Amino acid sequence: MGQIVIYRDTPIDRERWVDVIVDGKRYRVDPEHSVSQAVGTPICREGCIISMAEGFMNAGHTVLMGRPNSRPYPFHPSHLPKLVYKLFGFAWVRGEWPTLERQLGYIRPEYRLSVLEYTAQYYRDMRWFDQFQIRLQVP
Repeated sequence: MGQIVIYRDTPIDRERWVDVIVDGKRYRVDPEHSVSQAVGTPICREGCIISMAEGFMNAGHTVLMGRPNSRPYPFHPSHLPKLVYKLFGFAWVRGEWPTLERQLGYIRPEYRLSVLEYTAQYYRDMRWFDQFQIRLQVP
């Protein structure tokens, strides 16, 4: 798999968007906004960038982090991830997030977050070599 570089521009507690470079293409990603939009309600932003990076790693990518105009360093997880954001990173880098987001639209809004959390729990130990398409899991 490839290498992903995440450029972080602000302190973690105020971080919203990060630049993610995958295969030479730059994307601007806000995991909290994407997940909150999918579930229809704002959720806590804490740990979203780091957890998303762990999802990238589960998808088989090498992840580097850095600040603009500095040399990126290898990412090493140092805390328990927020599983919903880890699932987001895993699905986003595999190109499956739009499908999950669309599937969530068929679920009643009050159940969307719990379905996404249950799905994240189900896929938490999956790795890139597990050949499957991510599907929502209903508790």
